[in-house]
Amino acid sequence: MKCCKELLSSPARRHFLICTGISTSMFLLDPLGRAGLLASSEQENYYLSNSERFMADFEKTKGRANLYLKSRYGDQTATKICIEARNEFNHLLAGLPYIGGDKHPGTRWILLAGHWVAFMRPLKESGYSTEESARMLYDLYVESLSKTPKEKIEKRGKFMFTEKYIDIMKNWTRKSKTQRVDWVADFIPGDGISFDYGIDYQYCPCFEYFISQDAKEIAPYFCLVDFPEHKIMGTGLVRTKTLAQGDDVCNFRYKKGRAVTQGWATEASKFKGKS
Repeated sequence: MKCCKELLSSPARRHFLICTGISTSMFLLDPLGRAGLLASSEQENYYLSNSERFMADFEKTKGRANLYLKSRYGDQTATKICIEARNEFNHLLAGLPYIGGDKHPGTRWILLAGHWVAFMRPLKESGYSTEESARMLYDLYVESLSKTPKEKIEKRGKFMFTEKYIDIMKNWTRKSKTQRVDWVADFIPGDGISFDYGIDYQYCPCFEYFISQDAKEIAPYFCLVDFPEHKIMGTGLVRTKTLAQGDDVCNFRYKKGRAVTQGWATEASKFKGKS
């Protein structure tokens, strides 16, 4: 159980965060059975009643962003963008997709998507490209990852190849298809050669949120934050498709011990001209 709890805290394991048997009654579903993206009293109450906590978390991101921007664009630009980003996130908070609040660990990814939108808007208004803005947010993620003890991250990676974890994923993906809980996916058995197993995601509430905020162009970059952690985890993650790039699935493929070679350097250039 301890290992499960540690994995739940992993900042790059979106698919594990949604396979722990959480009741579908915790989620707001639209007529298609997907995670609700529209405002509701329950959703509004959750984010607003926890606004102090979420704004405090945003302040940490803002502090790192301020240092990053100052080193590249100067104090005045950094201060302006960070103040505007904070105001933007405060405005966005009540409208973030509700998928169960604190009862659903995946809520942290919804909040992170909110951080990205909050920064992308003032950066864009200041003349910075989507790629430049996303690079900052990607780099800040890598920086935060470096502060996590390496052995903890490696432990999560090892757990991903245990029979227990794989059974959890098989069960969750089956339920995701019938209960239609937020992320929806299929479990893909390994071929015994190129990968041990895989997960194909057909629906992602973070991607839908970017669409709802007219920020679809940043979604492919948001997906790249999976790779830095998996490099440390040793999961051998390979992904050639994402919903954010217009594909029908996000095709995660894992092979124990294989080096993770994808990341910003290999993927970001593929997004140019697609937004």
